[in-house]
Amino acid sequence: FAATGGVHWLAGWLQPPWMHDARSVAAIVWFWLSNFGIYLLLAIALVVVASIRRAREQLALVLPAIAMFVVCAFVSFAVWPWDNTKILLWCWLAVAPGIWTVILKPVPLVPRAVLCLALFFTGALSLTAGLDGRHGYKLVDLPLVNATASAAAQVPAEERFACAPEFWHPLILLGRKVALGYDGHLWSHGLNYQPKMAELDNLMNAGPGWQENAKRLGVSYLFWGAPEEARYPDSRKRWALELPIEARAENFTIYRLPGAR
Repeated sequence: FAATGGVHWLAGWLQPPWMHDARSVAAIVWFWLSNFGIYLLLAIALVVVASIRRAREQLALVLPAIAMFVVCAFVSFAVWPWDNTKILLWCWLAVAPGIWTVILKPVPLVPRAVLCLALFFTGALSLTAGLDGRHGYKLVDLPLVNATASAAAQVPAEERFACAPEFWHPLILLGRKVALGYDGHLWSHGLNYQPKMAELDNLMNAGPGWQENAKRLGVSYLFWGAPEEARYPDSRKRWALELPIEARAENFTIYRLPGAR
């Protein structure tokens, strides 16, 4: 727990702030029903039916998943609460086959279709609406990725790049070796990345001794584009005057460091 500080008590993190102080049980019940729909009702029905039938194999899978689902409503297992949704998803997937086998499959076709529609339709709408870009979360810049793939194709796969440690960086999405990955992931995994991050920051900012930073990081190429401009706006870019250009595109430049192949 000390490595990341990610696991902590956070009761009601799923609910909006105004509901944390709400005394209305009906409001809380409606919140859960409106977000999870009939899944909760079907999960309860599954436990009841499986218990009556003494279906031990079903219960052995379903009960721990439901218990973990409940725990996730009170405990955050990640630094960012919304990361808990990944655990909730696995709990949902563990229970879903049992819901189908025990509850839905025996039901006649028409009511079964209605139940499946009620179970999945609202989630499909939410997913579709969440991917339309209104919320400002950029997953990938495909033209930039394609341009980077073409430019980096001449660089051997075993060579390492210095670049901004962003999760959406084109080099990371292409699977190329980089000095450091996304710092949020490194921190949440309890890795002691701060010393290397300090060296990378000094290199990208062209601070004193940046050449030595590059050697210690084992990087052979330096990528400079929009991610780097945003993360290192005050960079002196002294290496741009000293290093030869390996490749250049409209939105980025790749510099070759000494010793690169």
